[in-house]
Amino acid sequence: MHDSPSLPGSYGSIGWLAGDAAILINDRFDIWKIDPKSPSEAINLTLGEGRNKQITFRRERLKADETSIDPNEPLILSAFNEVNKDNGFFYKFLRWKNGSQAIDYVGTSLHGVDQSQRIQPDFGKKINLP
Repeated sequence: MHDSPSLPGSYGSIGWLAGDAAILINDRFDIWKIDPKSPSEAINLTLGEGRNKQITFRRERLKADETSIDPNEPLILSAFNEVNKDNGFFYKFLRWKNGSQAIDYVGTSLHGVDQSQRIQPDFGKKINLP
């Protein structure tokens, strides 16, 4: 929340997709995909769930040497509910069909995900997502 007598700062950019096809940008809650060739057609990747439910989604960068975002790999998202303080991790595959792909929720009870969909972290092993 911005509570000072100055203009608020931005929530930052996540990075560019490979080949500069689009940039991913944060707002207070959600994540947007913006094509530089048609910025007026921005796509809300989190489908407004963040703003509707007061959940802040942020991408977790897992590769230290990453220079661009591979659109074929899932985005790993952290989520924090500003109302009830629930938090967890989610994944979202970048499928750009009309911008209406649902988020694949993992590892949290924010949206009633059952136990079979949870990822149990084991820091000694590599986790392969579907």
